[in-house]
Amino acid sequence: MASQIILELADGPLKGKIDLPISKSIANRVLILAALSGHRQELDADDLPDDVRSMTEALSSKEGRFDLENAGTAMRFLTAYFSIQVGRTVVLGGNEAMQKRPIKPLVDALRMLGAKVSYEGTDGYPPLRIEGKKLVGGKLEIVGNVSSQFISALMLIGSFLKNGLTIHINGRAVSASYLQLTADLISGVGGIVQIRPDSIIIQPSTLNPQLSTIETDWSAASYFYAMAALRPGSELVLKGLRSDSFQGDTRISNIMNEFGVSSKQTKEGVLIRSSSNHHTAKFQYDLSSNPDLVQTLVCFHAARGNEAEYSGIDHLKFKETDRLGALYTELKKSGVSFSKTENGWHQTGKADWNGERIKTHGDHRMAMAFSILALEHDGLAVEDPEVVSKSFPKFWEQLGQLT
Repeated sequence: MASQIILELADGPLKGKIDLPISKSIANRVLILAALSGHRQELDADDLPDDVRSMTEALSSKEGRFDLENAGTAMRFLTAYFSIQVGRTVVLGGNEAMQKRPIKPLVDALRMLGAKVSYEGTDGYPPLRIEGKKLVGGKLEIVGNVSSQFISALMLIGSFLKNGLTIHINGRAVSASYLQLTADLISGVGGIVQIRPDSIIIQPSTLNPQLSTIETDWSAASYFYAMAALRPGSELVLKGLRSDSFQGDTRISNIMNEFGVSSKQTKEGVLIRSSSNHHTAKFQYDLSSNPDLVQTLVCFHAARGNEAEYSGIDHLKFKETDRLGALYTELKKSGVSFSKTENGWHQTGKADWNGERIKTHGDHRMAMAFSILALEHDGLAVEDPEVVSKSFPKFWEQLGQLT
């Protein structure tokens, strides 16, 4: 793909059917549970998100070294997975961005259980050398304010440990909806999970994962909800989406309902329709459980010119890039203020583009979220558009077919 893409969307209401990607959050959890249960699971190789492809390749390979690029979920989940693969030694590495993403809390927690994990580079960061051994489980502690994926990684192996696992969480756990998703998926295949305010208990169980059709991704759907809200009269079918999903980002349907977007479950997916709405109050969001909605909402409000405040999002600096710094840098080009305050982050101003290109900072969600602004600024240019392959390989194709 070219080094940039220039977005020119049709005027007026948006119409069409969107082929959303599968939920990589669900797919990667199911793949780990299946592998631990001794089941070989295969997903359709066409149009898999990069993170899911990295996971499937690592789980099916007999090699001893894996380059996971910047697939953070795969890195965290596979670290726990390979820690209990008795007699197998692997090295999990990644690209330069991955080598800057902290993993020490997970490694420390696994070491409490007796796991043999060491750093091949800088302490606290990938690449990791993991020598699999039999772990019996028990109790451990882990901080909750860096990444919920550390805790989910431990939860996924808990059922397979002789003594189960009790995870004591120090501090408030970020992205709590993803911990609930992990618990729901484990429980759905025969596991026993109890979530308490400061701990999670997983009892030893025999699981029977069944890889049925994996539902599509609510985080990916959020961009189209925002676009529909900006174009009253829009009517879109988000194929494969389930309104009763375990995914925490179903919250976008409630948020966008406030801006005139209705949702209806159909056999094909979720049908959304938008009506005119000029609500311009100051908006406040606690997104500690919905980090993947931050960029969507920030760009949506930038397009509308709303004032908004966001809390619970400081951990976004540990994602694919420093997402908060990236938002600040790119929005500044359009005259929108996005800055840290005592209680969170504050946004004000309406985007008025001056022709500068959007830099994605190597982050798929930066590329997709800023495409929302193309509804207000024809000819908006986005650099490195191929980064969307991490979660939504066909994003540009789906966006371009809207009429």
